[in-house]
Amino acid sequence: MLILLVVTGVTAAMAGCGSSSDESASAAEPLSKAEFIRQIDAACQKAEETKAQSLEEVFSSDVQGGRSSKHRMEQVIAGEVIPLFQNLIAEMGKLKPPLKDEAQIEELVASYRAAWEKAKADPEPLINSDPFLKANEAAHEYGIESCVL
Repeated sequence: MLILLVVTGVTAAMAGCGSSSDESASAAEPLSKAEFIRQIDAACQKAEETKAQSLEEVFSSDVQGGRSSKHRMEQVIAGEVIPLFQNLIAEMGKLKPPLKDEAQIEELVASYRAAWEKAKADPEPLINSDPFLKANEAAHEYGIESCVL
């Protein structure tokens, strides 16, 4: 369930990340490490808020209705969280990291994409497990604090 909460947040964060002027600037030249991390962390924070809101709606409606939330949770994961993660990972791939960190970030994004593909193929395990754990650890080691898919 924790993973679901994280997933929803990340996707939402990516949806509101950056503006066209920010994207143009990032395409032209690499960002500093601090700015790269700041942009990813901001996107992840916004996504976390969106994810949390979606999950809150599931839990509150299920509690009021006295129903099991597993089926509804699976629907939210497949219909909202997985697409959120896809958008966030795509956004990560669009940002231009510092030149010296390009290979490390390419590996990080590839790790997130592989985990996303696994989650997309079978979203049910996201309720109890985290295919993004390895990528999350690598992101944390790099200095990205807010992204926990």
